[in-house]
Parts: sequence; structure tokens; C-alpha cells
Amino acid sequence: IRAPFSGVITDRFLDPGAAVVTSTSSKTTAIVSIKDLSSIKIYVQIPEPDVPYISKGHSAEITCSAYPNRRFEGVVSRISRDLDRRTRTMKVEILLPNEDGQIYPGMFAIVNFDLIERIDAWTLPAQALLGSKGEYHVYCVVGGVCRAVPIKIGLDDGGTVEITEGLKGDEQVILIGKGLVQAGDRVEAVGSNP
Repeated sequence: IRAPFSGVITDRFLDPGAAVVTSTSSKTTAIVSIKDLSSIKIYVQIPEPDVPYISKGHSAEITCSAYPNRRFEGVVSRISRDLDRRTRTMKVEILLPNEDGQIYPGMFAIVNFDLIERIDAWTLPAQALLGSKGEYHVYCVVGGVCRAVPIKIGLDDGGTVEITEGLKGDEQVILIGKGLVQAGDRVEAVGSNP
């Protein structure tokens, strides 16, 4: 038996020594499943608002739970161009080189795209924010007193948020212990601004 391409056997459907009948046009019998693991295709659903920023050739950073400290680089190889009416997402295929063969079909991955880059943007760790649904504020130390400063946010990658209004960039923002203080409390700043 010869495979039509190089790969590895990932599943066996018949035991060694089993009788195999020659296939006819109406019936085929699979003996093994063979996969080429030199590159892996990853499928992700892109939310409708982000679709205009993704194109063929766009790079993607991939992490797998099996290798939490490794970052893999993939490239968008296909875009479905058909929005799912139920989920309002578009299917995108990413090709991930897998020369060392450490990524396997069926593994779960987290995919990050750099969609927009802002130069000279003010950013804060997302954990500094208080509030929800567009009504955000941060606690700042002003003259030894905790003050709630309303802010507006822009881009948000889940770990860092862009601050578009409310801060000038020279404020002392309370990050650690923000849940232990309230506006008007006397505080002493320790450490530097995040």
C-alpha cells in the first residue's frame, strides 16, 4: 500500500491480518488515516466588526494550552467571504508551519491578530479599570487623595487598553489595591505609574 503523500498514520481502521476486499465504485474501505503534519490549518471565527482588518497574508500569533510559554506564527491563507448570519462571524483559515511536529490536529489554540497599531497611544493594564459598559474610571492619587477619574477607552487586547480621554499620561494610577480604596480616601503612592 502506498500513500498519495508523505505523512503519519493517525488512525487505523483494520487490524493487521484482516481481509480487505477490493473496492468498487459504490463502496470503499478505509484502512488507515494519514495526515501531513508539516503544516497545520487552524480555523477561527472573526467577529463582524474585525472582518475589514483581516486579509490573506495577515500574520497571526498562536498559543496552545499544551505549550503555554511558546508563541507560534501563522498566516491567514483563506477567508470564507461569507458571514455566518447566526453568529455574525466569518470563518478564516490560518496556515501554521509545524516543522518540529509538536502541534497536532484537534488541539485548541488561542489566535491573536494585530489589527490596528496606534503610535504614541496612552495605555494602561486592563486591571486598572473600574466600571463597565463604556462607563469606566480609574483611581488616581492627587495630592495624597484617591480620586476617581472618568476615562474613555479605545483599543483593548484583553490585557492592555488604550486610553483616549480622561488622562494626560502623568497621573499616578492606582493598580494594586484599587479594590481597597474609595474616592476621597487618603493614600500614599508606592512605586511608579504603570
